[in-house]
Amino acid sequence: LVKGIVGFKKLTKLILFANPISDTGVISYISQIESLQSLTLSNLEITNECIPSLLAMPNLIELDLAHNKGINDGISQTLFEDAK
Repeated sequence: LVKGIVGFKKLTKLILFANPISDTGVISYISQIESLQSLTLSNLEITNECIPSLLAMPNLIELDLAHNKGINDGISQTLFEDAK
């Protein structure tokens, strides 16, 4: 599933909920879709490890990381500070 997403070069919004996607999938595939403006990665098997790759996405405006047990509260503060 994730590998096939990369073929959508003009994809601007992606919602992934309760899928078996790990940091590797996010870093290797999802972060490579440069056209993404809105990304929801909710209830996945991801951790703080994939955050730098997401922050480097050039067109990403909206990022929802709700309900990921591997992402700690400290990263929320980091994201908030980076957004200023």
